[in-house]
Amino acid sequence: MSTQVIIREASVSDASGLAELGRDTFCENFGHLYASKDLNSFMDGVYAPELQKQEILAPDCYILVAEHDGKLLGFSKSAPCKLPVASMPPNAYELHRLYVREEAKRLRIGTKLMQKNLGYFAQKNASEVFVGVYSENYAAQKFYAANGFQKIQEYHFMVGNHRDDEWIMQLMQK
Repeated sequence: MSTQVIIREASVSDASGLAELGRDTFCENFGHLYASKDLNSFMDGVYAPELQKQEILAPDCYILVAEHDGKLLGFSKSAPCKLPVASMPPNAYELHRLYVREEAKRLRIGTKLMQKNLGYFAQKNASEVFVGVYSENYAAQKFYAANGFQKIQEYHFMVGNHRDDEWIMQLMQK
C-alpha cells in the first residue's frame, strides 16, 4: 500500500462507508470483549448509516475520514463534550472517536487525524479538550499521552449491557 492517504471532512456520501468502518475498527479492537447481543446492540445504536449521516450534517460535529484509493482507512469525530467530567467547563470539546484500520496503522493516520482535530479545537477556542479511552487500551493511552493528554478521572461506558471501565483524559498542552 502506498502512503498517499488523504485526510478530509466526511460528506453525506461517506455515511454508509463510515458506518462500516466504525463497525470494523471497533470490532478489530474490542469485539472480543463482548457478548454478541451487547456488541450488536451497541453497533446498531452508534454505527447505523442513518446516524452517521445525521452526525455528518450536524453543525457541531467535526468528522474526518482518511482514505486511500477510495477506501476509508480511518476516521475521527469531535464535538462538544458529553463525557461525565466533574465541573464541566463551558465550551469544552471531546475527541469522541479516533479509529484506524489495523492494516493501515503504520501510515501515521492517527497522528494526522489528531493534528487536524487539535487545529479544530483551537479554531473553536475550546476551553478544554477531553477524550474517553478504555482502561486497558494501553496503546491508545500512550498515543493520547504523547499528544498532551493526561488521565483526570474514571467512568463507566456501556456497550449494550456490558460495563467497561474507562478513563477520561484531558489535553494539558494546547
